[in-house]
Amino acid sequence: MREHSDTTALFKLVEADKLQRKEQLAKLVSYQSLAFPGYDPAQSAECAQLVAALLRDVGFADIEMLDVGGQNPTVWAETRIDDDAPTIFLYAHYDVQPAPLEQGWDSDPWTMIERDGRYFGRGSADDKAGIVQHLSALRALCEQRGLHGVGQLPFNIKVCFEGEEEYGDSLPTYIPKDADRFEADVFLVCDGGNLERGKPILQTTLRGVVELNIEVQTLPNALHSGAFGGPAPDAYLALTRLISSLYDAEGNTVIAGVKDADYQGSADYSDELFRRQAEVPEGIELVGTGSVASRLWTRPAATIVGVDMPSIEESSNIVIPKVSARISLRFPPGQDGAEVLEALKQHLLARVPWGADVSFTSENIMNAFAAGDAGGPYTALMKDCLTEAYQSPCGEAGSGGSIPLLGVLQQVSPEAEFLLFGPIDSELSNIHGANESVCEQELENCTKAEALFMSRLS
Repeated sequence: MREHSDTTALFKLVEADKLQRKEQLAKLVSYQSLAFPGYDPAQSAECAQLVAALLRDVGFADIEMLDVGGQNPTVWAETRIDDDAPTIFLYAHYDVQPAPLEQGWDSDPWTMIERDGRYFGRGSADDKAGIVQHLSALRALCEQRGLHGVGQLPFNIKVCFEGEEEYGDSLPTYIPKDADRFEADVFLVCDGGNLERGKPILQTTLRGVVELNIEVQTLPNALHSGAFGGPAPDAYLALTRLISSLYDAEGNTVIAGVKDADYQGSADYSDELFRRQAEVPEGIELVGTGSVASRLWTRPAATIVGVDMPSIEESSNIVIPKVSARISLRFPPGQDGAEVLEALKQHLLARVPWGADVSFTSENIMNAFAAGDAGGPYTALMKDCLTEAYQSPCGEAGSGGSIPLLGVLQQVSPEAEFLLFGPIDSELSNIHGANESVCEQELENCTKAEALFMSRLS
């Protein structure tokens, strides 16, 4: 009975913190904290200082602007109570994706607005909401216990708010050089979310991704298509033949040496739900075979994310001599990214038509991640806490996205448990796109679950 009473009181404190969550999220969203080249680094620096100030407000005294070798610092804070106490690691990131208005924004991306119970703005979901969630959970727990700050909580805390998650790999590269700093017993990674609002999940797998630019050249110069078109080898046609070789007749990505499998979890991700979330028009078929969960989480998926060739406005009647494309290949856990990248390159090289000259540049690897088959006590505890916060059973699911940092952290703390969750919802959050938003109720429920987890952890 006492435990139920304490939970109710803690949840009420989280509910009462709604206005402060909103105000802090609005301040964070106002900064154009992009790590991409060409953007003002002062915006990111100022945002990092705000994050540090918010950490001080909840009682962190030992705060660093950690230089990890990139443009933006990682904001680091920690408390240490006892070497025998559990150490929890709180992760989120304050950098965001670009937000060009031509994406279709209905409002200024850098001014957060509230509409229909959602907060709209770039980073409102991915991932400044994660920072706000961690802070709100800590505030509620300290208030319930009458503590003056997080330094009095009966467990050790490490906070890592990254500044370059959306661009670059500075932090994953840095961690092995300072491995002891990043050791923990349980990692609370607030950079995920639910398939449907009101139905909590822990994300247990993440696909990896390899990327490269492919350049195809067939001629030294452009040729008049009337005088030479037909027998003259067109570079764009050669590229399209290479691209089409990545897929079978149903649209499945098929590359020798890249593993795929059927998803074995219990997540219920129907074709209808996916169509609604992806806004696939009626009459347009989904690509590939097997369950949506398998196609998204445990099978490879190649995407052509950019092509360099003459635009329609700049076009003329020529046989194109040279063209390039950027290929992004998502792959499931269980295979090293270097192997996948090599398999992709060998697949393409074995199918070059007409003796065309093919070269690769700008190669990049982000490895996949799996939290483990059965989890452990921290995983079981968080599932219970999410179930109580949402008043709905907590399930498990994979994710088609990538967070390369997690694989590196797993190497540093191989016995640790990783809890990937958060207030992003696949239905309406539209991360990386126009009108990104987070549902306040999802943010509140995740905050409740995190506060309850830390309360029971102690």
